[in-house]
Amino acid sequence: MTKILITLCIALSLVACATRKPAPISDANKAQVEEKSIGADGNDAGTQGAGGAAGGQSNQGAGGANEAGGRGDGRDSMNERGRNGADGTGGAGGAGANGVIPGKNTSGMLAQRSIYFDYDSSAVKDEFKAVVQAHAKFLVENPTAKVYLQGHTDERGSREYNLALGQKRADAVRRIMAVLGVKDGQIESVSYGEEKAKNAGHDEAAYAQNRRADIFYQGE
Repeated sequence: MTKILITLCIALSLVACATRKPAPISDANKAQVEEKSIGADGNDAGTQGAGGAAGGQSNQGAGGANEAGGRGDGRDSMNERGRNGADGTGGAGGAGANGVIPGKNTSGMLAQRSIYFDYDSSAVKDEFKAVVQAHAKFLVENPTAKVYLQGHTDERGSREYNLALGQKRADAVRRIMAVLGVKDGQIESVSYGEEKAKNAGHDEAAYAQNRRADIFYQGE
C-alpha cells in the first residue's frame, strides 16, 4: 500500500511540472531583445542607405561623363566646322577669300590692276578699257565683291592739284564700271596724289608709271 501511495505522489508531481507556465520575461530582457532587433534593422538600413548613395553617386558620375562627352562632341563638331570653313576659304584658290577676289595666279585682264594715264589727263585710254571692263564683269558676277580705286599722279604740280587730278582719274574708272552695271556700293575711289609713287625716279619713264589708277579688292 505504501508503494502505491509513493507511486501516485510521483505521478502527480510529474503532471504538475508538465502543466506549469514558463516564468514571464522581465522588462529588462525585453528591452535587450528589442535593442538587438533595432540594431540589426539599423545596420540593414545603413547598408541600404550606403548602397543607395553609392549607386546614386555612380549614376551621377556616369551622367557627368556623358555630359562631358557631349560637350566634347560639340567641340569636335565646332572644330570640324572650323576646319571645313578654312578648307572652303582656302579651296577658293583662284577665286580668293569668299570667292570675291581674283586669285593671285589669275591671268589675262584681271591680272592687270593699274590703269595708266597721259600727262595732266584723267581720260581712260583705249588700251586700258578692256582691263576696266574685265574687272567690271567680275564685280557684276560677284555682287559681294568690292574694289577700292586709288588715283595717283607724278610729282609735278602742287600737292592740291595732284590730289584733285588723282581723284579725277579714280572717278573716271569708276564711271566706266558703273555704266557696265557695277553697283555704286561696290566701288570706293580715293586720291593719293603724288604720295605713293610706284617709281621713285625723276624722269619721264618714272612719271609714266606714277600717272595711274590702281584697283584693289576688299580683303587683299
